[in-house]
Amino acid sequence: MKIVWFTPELGNFSSGIINHNNIFISYLKNHPEVEEISVVKFPFPENKLTPPFLQELQGIRYYTPRFALDYREAFKSILQADLKLTERLKVKLFKLVLQLKGVKQFDLANIKKWGKLDYGVLGIAAVQKPFPNPVQNQIGRCIAKLHPDIIQSHVELFSIAGSLAKSVAKGHISYQIIVEEERKSLPPRSIMSVFWDRLDEGLQWLIEHKAVDKFVAASDYIKKTLVSRGVQEEQIGIIPSPIIMKLFNPLDKAKARSLLGIPQSKRVILSVGRVIERKRFIDIIRILKNLPEDVLFYFKRSISSSDDILPSELNNLKKEVQKLKLGNRVIINSEVIPYERMREIYSAADVAVFPFLYEPFGMCALEAIACERPLIVYNSGFLPNFIDGNGFIVESLNLKELENKIRILLNDPLLANQMGAKGPDLAKKFDIQILGEKLMNIYREFA
Repeated sequence: MKIVWFTPELGNFSSGIINHNNIFISYLKNHPEVEEISVVKFPFPENKLTPPFLQELQGIRYYTPRFALDYREAFKSILQADLKLTERLKVKLFKLVLQLKGVKQFDLANIKKWGKLDYGVLGIAAVQKPFPNPVQNQIGRCIAKLHPDIIQSHVELFSIAGSLAKSVAKGHISYQIIVEEERKSLPPRSIMSVFWDRLDEGLQWLIEHKAVDKFVAASDYIKKTLVSRGVQEEQIGIIPSPIIMKLFNPLDKAKARSLLGIPQSKRVILSVGRVIERKRFIDIIRILKNLPEDVLFYFKRSISSSDDILPSELNNLKKEVQKLKLGNRVIINSEVIPYERMREIYSAADVAVFPFLYEPFGMCALEAIACERPLIVYNSGFLPNFIDGNGFIVESLNLKELENKIRILLNDPLLANQMGAKGPDLAKKFDIQILGEKLMNIYREFA
């Protein structure tokens, strides 16, 4: 079985959806039924660490299409969307800068160092209508040249590229992690909201053109969205994001804190994730002022290439910390930490809090319970499925209830430990050895 895995984001480290790809790819590479697995990588610069034009990593070949395209049609496409005047002026200014620089073609082969200009042009070109657009066509040709049996592609607009190579493969599988509620966190009539509209339209294109043989949803939460859009239930498989359980045996708390420089005498609230509004890390900061002085909030920020284009909440978090005079009680760690070291972060905490809204799955929460941390989540999205005697579910945005549940666990270490100890049994069903085989079963349908 020859597999081509097409992904917009990939990294060799940290937590979250980027590692979803890493974990599955590594599993498939070592599977006896997989003759070859190659990765076609969208040329995003990953976390300012992994180069965009990666060729090989851990014995796996990576292919990055070198786009050469006239970007003027891409600008025309996005300017036809419903944009606020200020957003429309941004796009026109962007285009003017390129014209003044004498740039007529966007040619990835000649880019030596990524900048926001290059990144922005690539982003605009990737969402150009009509579909399939020039970017998707060039990626599709790259995939087709590898003559795969299975094409595994991710996210709506990128799945269109995978579908263009479908004629050379036995099966085209699209992994879905996007939830429609994400739109709520985007400014209306903004460039980012247009990008989101294009994702939405991309999904509709895939459904109408029967361009996907099997949709794989990260959770039942995502499956419901697909069904509501017209995808037949038998065409949908549910495979959550995986964890490598053996890497998340908890460390001794004192040792973990020593490694991170956290005072042993403090009580620590932990959260992990990308800094976007729906993650609601600001809610933890706002209740921290009501908690005793010995309570710290340790926030491990996950870094992603999309951070450069998504609205970031980092400045708002820092402003809130400054306003509430909590600078000595909030630690924001933006370091890129290898996946195999993430257990140090979780093991240092007394309680893990993930006040996320409409989360499609929640890999970081899964890692926390694998490390025996008691968990508190908002009653939104998939996260409540991680709670079964190992923590609390709080009504979304109810800061008083959130504070109360945190107090209970911080003031009763015995209860916190008892709850945390239940975590590994809940997490082990998401181990890659189980979920990897579920994915292989879907591939076998097309063998």
